[in-house]
Amino acid sequence: MKKPLIRFAALVAIPIALAAYFLTSHPFTQELGSQTIYIGELSPQQINNVQVAAKSINDVVLKPGEEFSFNKTVGPRTFKRGYDAAPSYLNSDSPATFGGGICVVSSAVYQLALSAGFPIIERLPHQKTVRSVLPGLDATVWYGKADLRFQNNLKTPIQLKAEVDHNDVTLKILGSQPKEDVTVRRLVTRETADQIQVEVFRQIKDKTTLVSRDLYALAPRHAYQHHNH
Repeated sequence: MKKPLIRFAALVAIPIALAAYFLTSHPFTQELGSQTIYIGELSPQQINNVQVAAKSINDVVLKPGEEFSFNKTVGPRTFKRGYDAAPSYLNSDSPATFGGGICVVSSAVYQLALSAGFPIIERLPHQKTVRSVLPGLDATVWYGKADLRFQNNLKTPIQLKAEVDHNDVTLKILGSQPKEDVTVRRLVTRETADQIQVEVFRQIKDKTTLVSRDLYALAPRHAYQHHNH
C-alpha cells in the first residue's frame, strides 16, 4: 500500500511545484484594475508632466503589506527632473507651477486602488471641481503637503503599469490572483448653484462602506481650472 501512496504524492507535488514556479517567475498575470483618463485638452506642458509622472510609476512593484505613496514614488516636481511649468489647481487660481497637471495621474491611481479593493490610507480631494475627473473620484497631490497612499493588503505582490498617448493616460494594477468582487458607487447628495457634495461608497463582497464625503466649489464650466501637482 505504501508504493502507490508515494507515487500519488509525487504526482501531486509536480503540479504544485510548477504552479509555485509560475507564480514566482510570472507573478503579474491577472489584471486587478484598469483606468483611463482623457488628457486631450491638456496643454503640451501638462501632457509632458503627466508623461514624466507616469514614467516614475510604471513597473513599480508593491510587496504584500507594502504601502504606495504617490509623492515618494514620483518625487519632487522640478525642472531638473523633467517637469514643465504648467497651469495647476490652487484655491481659486490656476497658476503655472512645475508639475501642473499630474493630478490626472494621481486620480487614476486612486480610482484603481478603490476598484481593486485596497485600503486607502491618505487621499485629499480638490477644493474645486476639475474638468477631467468626476467629483469624489479625484485625488489632489502636493509634494510635502498632500499625498495619495494606499496599501497592498494581498498576500502576493502587485505591479503598477502606466502608459500615456496624445489623448489618454492609462494605468493598470497587475497581480497573481483574481480580482475581488468590488463595486464603487458615487452619489451626489447635494448640489447648489456654487457647490456640490458627493459621497463615494465601496462594496467588497457583502460589506459596503462610506469611502468619502466631499464638498466642492463648482468651477465655471467654461474655465479650465485643472490640477494641483
